Amino acid sequence: MKTLHVIIMLVFASFLIPGWSGAADKVVVIPLLSHQSKPLKNVVTVAKKNGDFTDPVVAMNSITDAAADNPYLIIIAPGVYTLTETLIMKGYVSITGSGEDVTILTGTIGSQEAENAAIIKLASYVSLSNMSVHNTGNASSLVIGIYSYWNAAQTKMHNISIRVSGNGINHYGVSLYNSSVILGSVTINVSGASSNNIGVRSHTVSSSGWTITSEPLLVNTTILATGGQISNALLSEQLAFDGEAHDEPIIRRSTLEGGSAAISSDHFFTVSQSTLIGGVSGDNPNVIKCVACDDGLGNVLNNNCNL
Repeated sequence: MKTLHVIIMLVFASFLIPGWSGAADKVVVIPLLSHQSKPLKNVVTVAKKNGDFTDPVVAMNSITDAAADNPYLIIIAPGVYTLTETLIMKGYVSITGSGEDVTILTGTIGSQEAENAAIIKLASYVSLSNMSVHNTGNASSLVIGIYSYWNAAQTKMHNISIRVSGNGINHYGVSLYNSSVILGSVTINVSGASSNNIGVRSHTVSSSGWTITSEPLLVNTTILATGGQISNALLSEQLAFDGEAHDEPIIRRSTLEGGSAAISSDHFFTVSQSTLIGGVSGDNPNVIKCVACDDGLGNVLNNNCNL
């Protein structure tokens, strides 16, 4: 296999060790040598030229034996990659780009089904980092940047820029269904939908006597949602059908701005050391607790996220 003639700095433990613990801050230099040398095991490259693949979707689909003891890493070189179908990640296969401004995955993807409406669909035991994701939308029901379905733990996004725009009906930057995904240093901008423009939608559903708790973590994350009938930076929902559903986002050191509200929720969770522009909404918004938060104008918010 051909490989890129570059040296890429990677937080290697975070990409290849499912537990994310131990050497989280260690950085390893991985030399990706020429085709005259042996390729690195379980490292797949995507590039406009001289990579293993030119299409990120084809690169992901080529991996068939990923497992906890056999993880993979896909490295995407600088460039704009236009996707015509959702990139469906596989467990234990992480992806890193070359930077938010230099590796861009874009497309005009929309569908009535969430799993077919996103640029990227996440999986468990993976990380996604160092790239931009742009969905320019269409007239379909849903247009999504990144979608997660039943990923309860050990799924991480870091240094990601997400933009969803265009002429769709419902736009979501990140749509989480029964998922506890970690968003660290993520920037989300959502606009253009005629109905709902939502930065992060966290949706937890339980039935058949199950108790399901989702705890997505937003750290150092910036979200802007504007336009349409409703625009929320964060929409947290929990629905129980003969079971218990608990949607409990954890928000720290982040900035959330929405044209309708920064946060919309009817149930309890805590926001700390963050800026909320647009206030909070819901049938019972006082259940949201703020600790050391402000309104973006230098005013401190009280415990109920109000002035």
